[in-house]
Amino acid sequence: MNMVNVRYSTTSIPAPRSISPVLRLFLCLILTLGAINTYQNHENDNLPSLLRQTSPLPTPTLSTPWVNPQTGGNKVYGPVTINMPAGFAQHNDATVIGDTVNLLTSAGKAPGIVPGTEFALGIWVGDHQMLFQKPLQLRFEVDAVKVPPGEAGRFGVKMYKPADDQWVELPSEFDSSRYAFVVSVKEFTPVPENYELGWGWRTFFGVFQKEAKSSNDLAPTANRNSNLRSGPGTNYPITGVARAGTSIEPVGKTADGRWYQLRDERWIAASLIDNAPDVPIVRSTPSAPARRTATPTPRANATSTPTPNLNSVIATAIAATLTARAPTPTPDVQSIIATSVAATLTAEAPKPKP
Repeated sequence: MNMVNVRYSTTSIPAPRSISPVLRLFLCLILTLGAINTYQNHENDNLPSLLRQTSPLPTPTLSTPWVNPQTGGNKVYGPVTINMPAGFAQHNDATVIGDTVNLLTSAGKAPGIVPGTEFALGIWVGDHQMLFQKPLQLRFEVDAVKVPPGEAGRFGVKMYKPADDQWVELPSEFDSSRYAFVVSVKEFTPVPENYELGWGWRTFFGVFQKEAKSSNDLAPTANRNSNLRSGPGTNYPITGVARAGTSIEPVGKTADGRWYQLRDERWIAASLIDNAPDVPIVRSTPSAPARRTATPTPRANATSTPTPNLNSVIATAIAATLTARAPTPTPDVQSIIATSVAATLTAEAPKPKP
């Protein structure tokens, strides 16, 4: 019997090497940063658009910036919608870019602007046209947390004018269905091309809270058509009239406060002024004119002629008129004959002798 020797060869598998501490720390750091970034992204998505963090530099837009001015169109940039009507510019192409601005870029040039509502709009056409043929409509959606319901009247929209370095209020309406302020702008006022942080050649807008006006800030006006007089009283002559709603400028008043002196030294009654200011008392006022008394003119004949009674005059006139119009009575024939006979008989009768 032949014996066959079989040899078994065994190969040992090396044990896995452990990960170095440095590599392990690096992997943990990558996983941690990824988890934080994912959490921040999801948390930022749940915030209102006006509360999200924005970059101080212009944010690239995903939609094309090209617009044909002849056909117009709409562009939406975050909380702002731009409605460009057909034919708003002369050229056939325009570039429109809009971004929300971090308040730090304006360096305090926007007092009262609601945080997160400052917006930069850039429109570029062939000849840098800023006065358009038709006004553009801008809609600024706001957060109810920053503009409480029912208080939209205390807010408005401003546009920055770099030539005067001032923010100017624009006429605006509030669309409660979209919770947005709506303005129409026909002329834009862009900043210079070399403006800070790459915002050149754009026009800045923002929603702001209006300041409450005190009574001292309101201009005094005449509340009706009012007489102006040479002194503080109705016995002074009238020197002019202030129409209702006309602005006036009081500089003083009487001690009892019933009359106000204007800058032109004329006077107006206090009851005829709205928003009368607090002015000093005028100690020296014009002297009141003396009242005129009618003096009777003496007559040469002291005897007074009685005034005819009206009824007597009328009666006399009627009687005279009737007498003038009455017909002359015709003499009776028999009377004439009898008178003639009597006269003849008398003449022919013998005269008595002496």
